[in-house]
Amino acid sequence: MIKTVNVLMVSYYFPPYNFIGALRIGKLAKYLSQFGWEPWVLTLQDDIFPSAGRLEVEIPPDRVFRADLGGIATHIAKKRTLNRESERGQASIIATSSLRERFRHSLWTFVSAQFLDTRFPDRALPWFLPALVKGGALLKAQKFDAIFSSHGPPSSHLVASSLSKRFDVPWLADFRDLWSQNHIQIRKGVFQIMEAWFERKVMGRAMAMTTVSLPLAQQLQSLHGKKVFIIPNGFDEMDYNEEQPVSRQEGRFVITYTGKIYPGKRDPSIIFEAVRRLIDQKGINGEQIELHFYGSNELLLREMAVKYGVNANLKIFPMIPHKESIRRQIQADVLLLLEWAEPSAKGVYTGKIFEYLGARRPIIATGLKGGVIDDLLRETRSGALVEDVNEVVAEINKWRRVKKEKGTTWLHGQDERIQHYTRRHQAQQLANVLNIISMSKIAHNI
Repeated sequence: MIKTVNVLMVSYYFPPYNFIGALRIGKLAKYLSQFGWEPWVLTLQDDIFPSAGRLEVEIPPDRVFRADLGGIATHIAKKRTLNRESERGQASIIATSSLRERFRHSLWTFVSAQFLDTRFPDRALPWFLPALVKGGALLKAQKFDAIFSSHGPPSSHLVASSLSKRFDVPWLADFRDLWSQNHIQIRKGVFQIMEAWFERKVMGRAMAMTTVSLPLAQQLQSLHGKKVFIIPNGFDEMDYNEEQPVSRQEGRFVITYTGKIYPGKRDPSIIFEAVRRLIDQKGINGEQIELHFYGSNELLLREMAVKYGVNANLKIFPMIPHKESIRRQIQADVLLLLEWAEPSAKGVYTGKIFEYLGARRPIIATGLKGGVIDDLLRETRSGALVEDVNEVVAEINKWRRVKKEKGTTWLHGQDERIQHYTRRHQAQQLANVLNIISMSKIAHNI
């Protein structure tokens, strides 16, 4: 019988929030107890961010401890996010607040406006002290054998580092995205040097690190000189229990994208151009091909679609719950994955690609060949990475022929190839790493 030990998981994002970071930590927590580690979670209060569908909390609720943003910062955050507060109303709230509350409000306003989730100071900074207090009380009341924290934002690691030092608990640090080495948010000159120094300082107590790919592991090891284990993102097989449909779009060919758009980075222009070319060459009836985008910037997409003459083919939907997103992926003929075509992005997976693997639909991915996404698609035989319009046209034609012949584009026989990317398998990997650092701590103390 496996002896159960306790791990404190520190993550700003956690279900019910419908964010990719919350999904990774939520699913790891779901399966960890099957491998001898009982997860306890320190996270953000659950009423700050509205979402188009709340993720299910899949561990006992008495194992989740939530720290708020503190005072008026919480109040203003809710009002801003929900768009229910006028500027005059906010001014009234601030005017009647104490000096301390005004300071906290100013801090929250500055941080939330200027900083995101990968660089420090980050928008989670007001959460740091409340989380430290909540975590300290928990560690006084309960014995923990390890601390596991997930970046971003960096404040999650700051909390974990402080708790690890105060209570002498071994700490494992997870990087869903890189911190000072992040390829999207790059600082220059002295600011980059200072933040890299600060990251090394904060991470000094970490016994080891985890990240999602080999290139990112190599970058972390170079910066910190610590052992880095690879635990990729993945999908939960339990989310894909419904029967795979043969075809739900008779006479239509549907290309689906579920995610955000970043102009010049995650940009669908090459797909729009390919569809236009197919229509112009009479390769496809314009009414037979549809581009479905969920949760993306409608104005930006419309402008691009008009530019390429495919506005009639574009259907834009609001952000939808996670389970509904999976259902729409299963219903698609082809799934679209957009990645930044820059060398610095070659080691970066998007969390979305693993959901796509679970949906068993062919994937057309943009980006640079030779990176981790290209390798993953080849390994699992789940699609192709494209770099030019001709390749996109060829992939669309290929899967149109498959659908015509078989009635569906469902990828059969994928189970063995994608088993490594299930959430349960990754929780087992995490448990193995936690075993290593906890035993290393014991050996160090002998």
